[in-house]
Amino acid sequence: DRAARLAADPERSTARADAVSHWSVRQQLDHLLITETAILDGIRQGLAGELPAEAGGKPTVTGRIVLWTGHIPRGKARAPEMVLPGERPVAEIAAGFRKLHSEYEALTDSLGDIQRNKGTQPHPILGHFNSAQWLRFAHLHHRHHWKIIEDILRASTRGSPER
Repeated sequence: DRAARLAADPERSTARADAVSHWSVRQQLDHLLITETAILDGIRQGLAGELPAEAGGKPTVTGRIVLWTGHIPRGKARAPEMVLPGERPVAEIAAGFRKLHSEYEALTDSLGDIQRNKGTQPHPILGHFNSAQWLRFAHLHHRHHWKIIEDILRASTRGSPER
């Protein structure tokens, strides 16, 4: 997994480019790890039938646009405090991504159940998502931050990430 490899690279993971983002590559990766772990936990809750199928629990108009277009605009929203990066060491971030990768792969046999699940959980800005929408959002969110990481690395002249 390229995120784990990048996190394990001490030079590139410390790259910064304030013109691109006020977060370093390590902070971008830490944010992704926090967010994707929370999304995975929510999907597991949905599979276990622990999420309510709330009346009116739907994505906002903006949430529907993000899911439909596959695009998260840059600089339009701030990350909620619960998913802000901390001071986690890069080795721990790398290990976290390796674990997360295998846990997401383990969901492969459950994709039909994820698709059928109607339980929702709220996103702090984009409304309520069901498990399938959360899975899509995890992909879009990862891609969004990976593009920022690539731009940081280009701007910092430390090289580009592996593809």
